[in-house]
Amino acid sequence: MQTEDAVADELERLQAANRQLKQELEQLRQDEQNYRTVAENSTDAIARIDPTYEIIYSNAGFCRLWASAPEDIVGRKIDSAAIPDTVRTFLEQQVRTVFKIRQIRITQLQYGNRDNATMLDWRLIPEFDENNAVKTVLCIARDMTAAARATESLKKS
Repeated sequence: MQTEDAVADELERLQAANRQLKQELEQLRQDEQNYRTVAENSTDAIARIDPTYEIIYSNAGFCRLWASAPEDIVGRKIDSAAIPDTVRTFLEQQVRTVFKIRQIRITQLQYGNRDNATMLDWRLIPEFDENNAVKTVLCIARDMTAAARATESLKKS
C-alpha cells in the first residue's frame, strides 16, 4: 500500500510541476508576442546583427526605410543587403566598433544629395550572452529628416 501511495504522491507532484511548466511556457509565449508586436509596429528601423555581420532580424520599419523586401535583408551580410552603399559602409563600421568596444554607440548618418539628404539617428546596442561576450548588436535607426529640415527652415527664417 505504501508503494501505491508513494507512486500516487509522485504522480501528483509531477502533474503539478507539469501544470506549472505549461503556465510558464504560456507566459513566455505571451511575453514574446508582446515584444514582437512592439518591434514590428515600431516606426523605428530595428535590426540585429551577429558577429559575422549577418542581419539576423529586421522589423518592417527597417525594410520600409530601404524600400526592400525582408528576404533582401534578413539572412544576408551587411555588405550584400539591399540597403544603400553609404549606409552599408556606415553600418558595418559602426557594428564593428560596438563589437570591439562593447558599449552602446549613438551616432548619426546623413546621406544622399544636399537638397534631398536623409538624416538618421542611430543607436547601436551590444547584446551579451551568458559568458558576457557580445553575441549580437541591436541597431535602431530613426529617420530624423523631417525634423532636421524643420530646424533648418527655422534657422533661415
